[in-house]
Parts: sequence; C-alpha cells; structure tokens
Amino acid sequence: MIWRRCLPLLLLALPLAAQDADLALWTKHLTGAETAPARDAAEWQRVATAVATPLAAAMADEDPGKRQGPKNALEQIAHQAARPDAEAQRAGVAAAYASLLGPATNWRARQWLLQLLANCGRDEVVDAVAKLLDDGDARIAEQARLCLENNPSTAASALLRARLAASGTTAQQVAYLNGLGYRVDPAATPVLAKLLAHADDAVVQAAAAALARTADGAAADALQQARGTAQATCRPAVDDALLLAAERIAKKGQRPLAERIFRALYVPAEPPRVRLAALRGLAVTLGEGAIDLVLAALGSPDAETATVAAQLVGDLPGAQVSRAFAAKLGDLQPAAQVVLLGALAQRADPAAAPAVVKLLSSPTAEVQVAAANALAAIGGVEVVPDLGTLARGGATPVAQAARNALARLRGAGVDAAIMKLIRDSQPPLAVALLQAVALRQARDGAAAVLGLLQEKLPPAVAAEAARALAALAGPGDLPAVCRLLVALDATGAEAAADVVRKLLPQVATPAERSAPLQASLAAVAADRRGLLLGLLAQSGDAAALPALRSGLAGDADTQITVLEGLAEWPDAAPAADALKVLQTSTEARVRIAALACYVGLQVAHGRRAGQEAALAACREAQAKAAGDGEKRQVLRQLGTIPSAAAVAQIGGLLDDPALAPMAGETLFFAAGQVGAAFRDDMLPALRKAVEKTADADLKGKLQQYVDLLQGYGERVSCWQVSGPYGVDAGDRFNAAYAPEKPNTPATWTVVPTPQVKGGGLVDFQAMPLRGDNRCGYLRTRVFLAERTEARLELGSDDGAKVWLNGKEVHAKDVPRGHTFGEDKVDVLLEAGWNELLLKIANGGGDWSASLRIAKRDGSALAGLKYELGE
Repeated sequence: MIWRRCLPLLLLALPLAAQDADLALWTKHLTGAETAPARDAAEWQRVATAVATPLAAAMADEDPGKRQGPKNALEQIAHQAARPDAEAQRAGVAAAYASLLGPATNWRARQWLLQLLANCGRDEVVDAVAKLLDDGDARIAEQARLCLENNPSTAASALLRARLAASGTTAQQVAYLNGLGYRVDPAATPVLAKLLAHADDAVVQAAAAALARTADGAAADALQQARGTAQATCRPAVDDALLLAAERIAKKGQRPLAERIFRALYVPAEPPRVRLAALRGLAVTLGEGAIDLVLAALGSPDAETATVAAQLVGDLPGAQVSRAFAAKLGDLQPAAQVVLLGALAQRADPAAAPAVVKLLSSPTAEVQVAAANALAAIGGVEVVPDLGTLARGGATPVAQAARNALARLRGAGVDAAIMKLIRDSQPPLAVALLQAVALRQARDGAAAVLGLLQEKLPPAVAAEAARALAALAGPGDLPAVCRLLVALDATGAEAAADVVRKLLPQVATPAERSAPLQASLAAVAADRRGLLLGLLAQSGDAAALPALRSGLAGDADTQITVLEGLAEWPDAAPAADALKVLQTSTEARVRIAALACYVGLQVAHGRRAGQEAALAACREAQAKAAGDGEKRQVLRQLGTIPSAAAVAQIGGLLDDPALAPMAGETLFFAAGQVGAAFRDDMLPALRKAVEKTADADLKGKLQQYVDLLQGYGERVSCWQVSGPYGVDAGDRFNAAYAPEKPNTPATWTVVPTPQVKGGGLVDFQAMPLRGDNRCGYLRTRVFLAERTEARLELGSDDGAKVWLNGKEVHAKDVPRGHTFGEDKVDVLLEAGWNELLLKIANGGGDWSASLRIAKRDGSALAGLKYELGE
C-alpha cells in the first residue's frame, strides 16, 4: 500500500524532539504498519494523544508543503482506527482527537481533526465537538456542525435537535434542518412539523425537505396538514416533499400508506403538476392494480393526462398488463387508442398483438397507422397477411406504415410468409410486399426474389422485383442476375442491368466480373447485345477486349455504350481502339464519345507521353469538328488534360467569339485542378480570359485565381502528393515508405490549386489524406540551364525530410507549427532536370509545408522551371 511506503515520511513529519523509539513504534501501530498489541480504549487514547499532539502542532506551519506530512499522518491514523472490528482503537483515537480541539491547537489542525472525526467519532466526541458550535471562528463552527451531522450516535441527534430549537437566525435554522434531514431522524418530526408554519419561506422549505427524507407516517401527516396552511410561496415545496415522502414510503414496503397519500392528491382540485405526479406514484405503487386507473386517464380529455398515462402503460410491471390494456382498446376513443397503441409498442409484448390487429380495420386512419407501428414491435409471422392487405394502398400514410411494419417484423418464417403472399397476390399488393422485402434486407431475400423473377410475373410486379433485387443482391448473385438480364423483357432487362452495375465493383477480380457477362453474351438477342457489352466494358478484364472490340464495329448506340464503359478501363490498352473510332467515325456523337474515352485513358494511365497523345487527339478533333457544338465538346476534353500545353491551347481558343465563353469556363475548371502546378502558363491564360469574358460572375472567379497564383511569389507551387503513410504508426518519420524506396511504385496525384494556399503553403489537411499521426510526400522536377549553388528555404508542420536527385539532404524531426523559410539547406542543382522529394510528418492539428528555391544569399534565382514527375 502507498501509505506503508510513505511511513518514513510520516515519521519525519514529527518534530525532532518527539522522535524517540516509543513514538516511532506507536506510529507504526496506529497506522497499521506493524501489528499492535491488544489495548483498551483508554490505552489507545494515550498512545494516539502522544502521536497526534506534535502532528497537530506541526500543521501551524505557513508552508503548505510542510503541513502535508502531518496532515496525511493524522488522516491515516483515523482511517486505520475506523476499520471494522477495531472498536477500542476507534474510540481511543476519536477521544484523543477530541481532546485536541481546544483553543490551544491551531485552527488548521482543529478544522482537519473535525473532518476526520466526522468519520470515526461517536458518543465519545459529542460534548467536545458541541463546544465548538459557537466558536468565534466561523470555519470551526461550521465544521463542528458538519461533524455532528455525520456522527451516527443518538447523542448527536439529540444535540442537533436541541440546537435547532435554540437557533436564533434563519441561516442557523436552515443549516440544522438540513443536517437533521440528512440524518433521517424520526425523533425530530415534531420539531420539524412545527417549523412548517414558520414565517420564513426558507425555513419552511428546509423543514419540508427534511420530513420528505424521514418518510414515515408521522412525517407524511405533518406535510399533509401543512398543505392547508402553508403560504402560497411555500406550497410547491410542501407538495413536492409530500410526493417524495410517499414515494419513499412505498419503497420501504408500506404500500397502503403510500396509496392513501397518492389517492388524496389525485383529485381534480389539485394542480396538474401534483395530480399527474400522484397518478405516476399510484401506478408504481399499485402495479397491475393500477390498470383501470391508467385506462381512465388514457381516455381523459386532458392531453397531458393522457400522455402521462401512456408513458405509464410502458412502465407498469406485470405479465398480465399488456393483455389487460389490449383488451380495453376497443372501448376507447380514437385519440386514446392511438396513445395506448404507442404505449403497447413500447412494452414490446406479443401478447397484445391479437387485439392490435383488430384495429388495422379501424375507420380512423391515425388508428390504423398506430396499429401498424405497434405490430412492427410486437407482431410476428401471424400478422403478415393483415399488414400485407393494408400495404397495397399506394402512397397513403396507412399503406406506408404497413410496409414499414412488414419491413421491421422479426421472427421465424416472416420472410417465407411474405414471399408466399407475393405469389398469391394481385399486382398492387405484390408490389407493396416487394417494397417491404427490399426494406427488410433479409439474408436470403436475394435468392427468394431471383426465384420469383424466374416465374411469369405481371410487368409491374417484375419491375418491382428487379428493384428489390438491386437492394438485396450481393456479389455472389452476379451470375444469376446476368442470366436474368437475358431472360427478362426489355423493362426487366434494364432493371437487371442496374443490379449488375451495382454488383460489379463488389466482385473481387476482373475475370470473375466478366465471366458471367460473357456467358450471357453468347445467348443474348441482338437488340440486347449493346446493353451487355456496356456492362462487360466495366469489368476491366483483358480477356473481354475481343468481344468489346467487336462491339466497336457495331451501330452507333452500341459503340457509344462500349466507349463509355472503356473510359474507366484499368489500363490504357483500349486507347488505340478508341483512337481508331475517333479517326474513322463519321457520326459526331460517336467521335465525341471516342475522344472522351481516349483522353480519359491517356490522362489516367499514359503519364506525360499519354497526356501529349491526348492533346494531339484533341487538336486533331478540334480541326475536324463539325460545328460549334462539337468544338465545345472537344474543348471540354481539353480541360481534363493536366499539362501546360493544354492550358495554352485553351487560352488560344479565347480569340474565337463562338468558343470564348466555353473556353473561359474550361480555363476556370482547369485552374482549379492544375493552376498551381502550371502557374507560369496558367497566369497569362487567366488574365486573357478575364479580359475576354463578358460574364461578370465568371470574370470575378477567374480573377480570384489570378490573385491566388500571383500570391505564391517565388515559392514552389507545382507539386504531386502521395499518402497518407504510417497512420498511427510509431516512428513514421524514420520509416521508409514507397515514395522514398527506389523502384517501388506509389500513387501520385496533382495537388489541386485550392490546396496551395496564399504564399505557396501546401495544406495537407485540405486534402483527402488529412488527419493526425501520419506522413505524406510531395515531389516536383526543377530545371536550370546550368549547374548552380542554391538554397532550399523550407517551412513545415511538423517535421520534414528532403531528397534531391535521390540523395537525402535534410532531416528535422520536430513538432512545430509552420513558419515560411524556417529551415535553410544549401544544395547543388545540376544542369537540366532535378528530382525533388519532400516527406512531411504530422502529429496532430495543422499539417502543411512550403518551399522556396533561392541563391545561397537568399536572393531570387532566375531561370527556374518546374514540371510534374512521371
């Protein structure tokens, strides 16, 4: 135990003159550090007085640190004495402490000893403590009163009652009343009852509260009598005290007395607050015996009474309560039926279900809705037909409530019962039940709906079944859904195709995605082949490319469907096929789809060479475009290519009056994506767009990007980012992740313009990799015509590492906020392109970095060019 380890300190707390062998041994006995010999109370008092006297004296020191040791020692002695089966030691220690309460002891020690005596004192300390109730030091007097309040002896109770009778001020009376109430002293009831007629509200309220804690027949009688004579300002406090007393009386097992009190208060003449609290008290006290009483309250025209009664229905204990209340449902008015149905739902007792089902046919819609809602909580398979019949009412609240109830029903056989009912029902009901099936999300729901779809269904039912299948199917259902797509009519096939689109991303491998589609393709009719090919194009399986290429030779609709699917292909393999369509097709909408597919694939997978190829295709398409509409479509594709040349080409189209508005919008889009990365090319184009654009709103947005890009100054803004890495890892700063490992692939994306703040600050917390306890990487390529000595001026939040051309040139692992140019690193830039890599760690909060490349004296370095890495 901690106090045993601290015993040497307790001994040191004694004045030096007192540290003899006997005192040290007695201290060990008193604190339990050593087993003590048998002693009677008088001997324990002698020993405790000898040890406690110097400790109490030491508490007079003005230094709090020097007082703490003696204070702890006195406390440990009191706690050890108060343990069970140590009555002689407790009495002796308490008497010793009481003997030190006189004026010769300093006030701090007296106050502390009183606090300790509150836990260990009994009859033996009452007289000594009583002398301090009138002490001139208010702190001592108050502590003495609290000490007696906690003393369980009858002598302490008698003293407090006497002091209450003799109190001369309201504050003293309230204090002693609170103390007697805390003690729950039935002997004080006569005194407390008299004070209920006191002229001072504070005294009356304190007396009422004390009687409420006493909670016996005499206290309740006193409070009941006082209700007729109390001042209006005190009446609520007396009412509350009587209600609380009755509640406590019931908990003590004196239920007849509690019932008598509550019934006297549950009368129309009482204020609503009192009457409703009494109703609640009666319900708790009587249990099942309160059923008729609560039912009558449910039918009350007073809404508040009915609401309280409904709450009580949910709270009443007893197995027969649900049946009893349910049996009364038919006798109530609609408004009360609604309230009781809600309460029965809260009880969740299936015993009430038969009576609730009868109200599904009520002429009142609100009752029908409430009954359906209740059955959702208490019904089972037996209520499926009744709810099903009600569910076919279309969009009405009643029908919706029934469908929701069917969706929430639990229990064995519910799903099978609903599916059987679907097969036996006409379309309106079957459709409603299928909607419930979709909401249920049952484990075997997809298989059941698939089986249903194999049957000959009315069109409306088949379409709803397909929609339900979309909500229920999982990856394992893909082959069956593909077969359905072949077998259903056109409407059903479209619905099945929606299910396939949902499932494809959930299937693990491209081969598993494409196999069922290719199997269905062999059996599909010609008019549905394009639909299947479009789905197959979303599989990403290289083995599917021959079939897809055959689709590119089909009609225009099939070509477009296939091209739109191929645009999301996982590599650039179909790019050549899209380019061929672009170059050979004579139909504008096919060429646009082919261009979008080709550009998307090259940008996503072709890196710099792919971007150049995409740009060349856009130039060629722009030259061949038939009319402004097709030119605008080509322009839209230009805006997706992250390259300086694309920016320049868009800027050149600002001179074409027909294309200038679209060019301005495209440039605005491109600025948001890659404006920071291609700042030197973007700024002239943006300024030109501001000049050429007539639309005031667009002009203002373009100008905002001009201002932002100009505000970067000389700091680097052309960045790609990778991460996050080392999420919640230990030493993430020194751990090597993919971007810093040679020949290890990593995913890089361009840092969008909005994430490069004013001054060139890269804000990681504004990106998808945001968060605490992680790191991320930035990279760029820097060009200089000649080999040059330079300086990197780096700011980071938190630590940073820097590599130049694969060599680490800087590392600082430190938690800090961002400061521009805080770290200065001298480097040598080679002639031509230089690879620059930064690692920025984040512990928590803000996460950012900035970099300026300058001469070693800090002046501007001319001739710098930047480009994104491969």
